[in-house]
Amino acid sequence: MYPKRFIQLFLIFFVTVIVAELLSDGVGMNSLWPHIFFVTVIGYLVLVTPLTILTVMKNRKKFGKDDATSKNEALNEAYAALPNMVALATKDESCLVSNTLIAFKPSAREENVLYLVTDKDSTKAADLRCHPECAFTTWYAKSGLRLHSNQTTAVVLEDELAESEIAEHPEILKLSENAAKQAVIKLTFSSIVIESFQKAAQVLTF
Repeated sequence: MYPKRFIQLFLIFFVTVIVAELLSDGVGMNSLWPHIFFVTVIGYLVLVTPLTILTVMKNRKKFGKDDATSKNEALNEAYAALPNMVALATKDESCLVSNTLIAFKPSAREENVLYLVTDKDSTKAADLRCHPECAFTTWYAKSGLRLHSNQTTAVVLEDELAESEIAEHPEILKLSENAAKQAVIKLTFSSIVIESFQKAAQVLTF
C-alpha cells in the first residue's frame, strides 16, 4: 500500500469513528450491544462512501486515459517494431490498381499521418494526383505485427509546398536529404488496423 493511500484510509477511519460516536451519544445509545450495533452500522455507511469514491477515481485515472494518448502509444509501439516499408496501392486515370513498396516515416506531430518521398514523375505520384484515395499495408514484424488501412487519403506536395512541409516536419529528411526537390506524399488515414499473431486485431479511428 502506498503511504498516500494509507494516510487517506486512516483519516477516513478516524472520521468514521468520530461521527459514529457523536451520533451514538446524540441519540442516547448507552446500552452496550445496541451501542456497538449502532456504531458499526453508522461507521460502515460513513466508511464505505469515501472508499467507493476513491475506488471510482482510481479506476478512472487508470482506465480513463486520453484516447489520443492510447492510440499514440499503440502506434508508436507498432512503428518501433516494424520495418519502415509500406505496400502502397494506388489507382491511375483508368482506375487500374497498382502496388509498390516504398519507405515511410510517421509524422512526429500527427499520429494518423505518414510521409513518403518519391520522384515527381513517378507512377505513384501521378496516380495520387488523379486519385488521392489509396490503401497501404506494412511489412510483417517478427512478432507478427503489422499495420494496414483502406481509409487513406494522399496529398502530393511539391516545390514550395514540399519545402514548407519539410520545415514543419524535418523528420521527412530522414527519408531523403533531397526531399525538397522531390515529391513529398502525405498519407492521412482515418482508421488503421493493428494486427498481431499474439492478440486480437485493434482498430483505431481518428
